[in-house]
Amino acid sequence: MSLRGKNKTANKVFLLTIIFLVIEFLDELVDGVYSLALPLIRNDLHLNYTRIMMLLKYPIPSVVLLSQSWEFWQISVSDDS
Repeated sequence: MSLRGKNKTANKVFLLTIIFLVIEFLDELVDGVYSLALPLIRNDLHLNYTRIMMLLKYPIPSVVLLSQSWEFWQISVSDDS
């Protein structure tokens, strides 16, 4: 009885299992970092959780608003000195 076909199948199952475990690990890592970052973002930017969720839900308008406020801040700081 040949074991070549069974060995290939076992290798494919093993590889697929490793891929699924890596995906699950990355999912838990991203979720953990996200959960840890929320209080830090809230404290640093002086926002409540509702505003943080709006920033994360609508990233493009948030980036535009933040970049414009950053440019305004840089102009106002450079004018002061």
